[in-house]
Amino acid sequence: MHNWGAVHDRGEWGPIGTEWDFICRRLGTDGDGTIYGSTNTGKIWRFERGAQRPVDFYAQLDLDAVPALQSETFKSEPEAHYFWRNWRTIVWNEKTDSFWGLHGGSSQLFEFSPKAGTLRSVRPMIPDGLASGRRNAMRTQLGLMLGPQNTLFYLAHGPSMAVADRRPVKASVHLLTYEIDTDTFKDHGPIEGPDGQRIFFTESIEIGADGRIYSLAWVETVDEDRMALVQRARGLAVPEETEEAVYEMQLVRLPQWDSFIHQ
Repeated sequence: MHNWGAVHDRGEWGPIGTEWDFICRRLGTDGDGTIYGSTNTGKIWRFERGAQRPVDFYAQLDLDAVPALQSETFKSEPEAHYFWRNWRTIVWNEKTDSFWGLHGGSSQLFEFSPKAGTLRSVRPMIPDGLASGRRNAMRTQLGLMLGPQNTLFYLAHGPSMAVADRRPVKASVHLLTYEIDTDTFKDHGPIEGPDGQRIFFTESIEIGADGRIYSLAWVETVDEDRMALVQRARGLAVPEETEEAVYEMQLVRLPQWDSFIHQ
């Protein structure tokens, strides 16, 4: 084992507001095997195998500048020290010879080309109707993947859906696609179970051998007997953000990926 030194200071440690910062949740690896990460100051670092000093930073690239501003007169309020300035998730694309990632604070899609040393903002990856800007109130999630036909598939959190006579949930989950070759974005709407269960949290996405899209997600429990069973099984182990909801972790299966692609 080799320790190459800190790339993120203290990370998620210390007092919030002065030292505590979000840690980059996913590292990127390019076609040459070089590893990339980002810090909550917006800097991008790389680990280059075989180099005398393998860890270095891109001096001029700034992820904090990726979120698109709304107008020339737009002014952003001073952010707390722990505002999410790094990327939340990132994938390598051999076809474009570049990374495609999501900025943590804003859910802005960006393209990062290591060889060219460029970083460009592409578009907001948020459900229709949500305002884009420096901060996405629904937060950026990890469920991003590069699928067939050079298309990005992303499970994004959106506003909660109210259902009469049911407990409230904090959010919904929308399937979003972005076809890189044609610059085509589409929000395919919130995901629901076969009995109308609301799916309200996920951090995963994958396309199976059968061509269908899968995710492991938090799914609302609607059957009264099942709700009582789940509550007894959970005991006191209830995350604060879901105290009001009764839910189960379930494998969610969506239709085949090509049914969501523009034909």
